[in-house]
Amino acid sequence: MMHYEKPQKRKIVSYAQIIEKRQQQKRKKFKGSIKLYQSIREAVNEIAIVNLLALSVISMKMKIRKIILIILNNCIVILLEAIDKSDINILDPEKFQCIQLWDQRKLRLLKYNIEKR
Repeated sequence: MMHYEKPQKRKIVSYAQIIEKRQQQKRKKFKGSIKLYQSIREAVNEIAIVNLLALSVISMKMKIRKIILIILNNCIVILLEAIDKSDINILDPEKFQCIQLWDQRKLRLLKYNIEKR
């Protein structure tokens, strides 16, 4: 005995609904980036204050457009994109020791968050 299935009606989607769906997707992406930012901030909060002071001295000396945090073997490396190209772009790890993360667990979390993006 064959089971009869009613043909499904096609759902009529209005333009407003499509736009609403797109905005929801954008919001989801944005929430993800906020979470990433928060986890980086938590990690940065545990960094030696001396290093952050050194950083703030540099950033006062040069006009900075972007600050990018990159994780390299258990360290957070801070890349500074300067507006004036004559300024240094990357913190010299010799002058400023690599900003060390104390909590290994947080570091793994951070790596995981970045890889998921």
